[in-house]
Amino acid sequence: QCRQSPPAPGDRLPPRAGVAGGIVRAAVTGIDGRDASGQPTGEIQTQELGIFVAFGIRPTQRLSAGVGLQIFNADFGETLRPAIGLGLDVGATFRVNNRIALGFVADDLLAGYAWSAAPGSGASSAKDRFPTRLRLGGSYAQGPIRVVAEAEGSFTNREGRTTIDQLEGTQPREATVSTGYTLAGVGLRGGAEYRLNPALWLRAGVDGLAESGTGIRPSAGATFEQEAGPVRLRGHYAAALEPYGNGLRHLPPVRVLF
Repeated sequence: QCRQSPPAPGDRLPPRAGVAGGIVRAAVTGIDGRDASGQPTGEIQTQELGIFVAFGIRPTQRLSAGVGLQIFNADFGETLRPAIGLGLDVGATFRVNNRIALGFVADDLLAGYAWSAAPGSGASSAKDRFPTRLRLGGSYAQGPIRVVAEAEGSFTNREGRTTIDQLEGTQPREATVSTGYTLAGVGLRGGAEYRLNPALWLRAGVDGLAESGTGIRPSAGATFEQEAGPVRLRGHYAAALEPYGNGLRHLPPVRVLF
């Protein structure tokens, strides 16, 4: 983009607005593939890719709001064609005072995958909607310490199919009946942050406080920020216990702030 003159201070996004984007990839490799008879077919792998773009604005000193668009791509093997889905996130935060802030987020609105079976695979096509997640949270800050808590509700619309016997005239036949229902879940999580110095934050938290079957999942991490010319580099690291006790999940994202 070319400009004949520098933008006026009021034309810039910061400090009242901002744009963010990113890519998230998850993959599983080394899966032992088998056919319907149990014979080895070689190793297979799965992967999911998420690309997001978000825009936020602060209309007042206390209120901030934003919207995000997500594009998902999933490749789960040769029997299914790669699927693409779109999702929408909206949220807002309100600062009650210098210590207390409240926030609300609706995640994965309209998101889902439409699966198409590969020719000759014997698999069927299907639609898989993502759970819609509603999150309500708050934070309390006192000096270098900040405590946060969040409640989450997830809702998924599903379709169940059952086969019944009914008469068509005098002849019995099988019929498929579809019934819609909603799955709902509730989760609680919390944590604390300590700002050791202007460039280093230490954090610890716990997830799964109200979930059944997965257990409580603690986590810990840190954030380091460093200026590099016109940009700020912010590195994060967190280690969280996986659900069902299957080991640790390591999250090392890096952000570039303009």
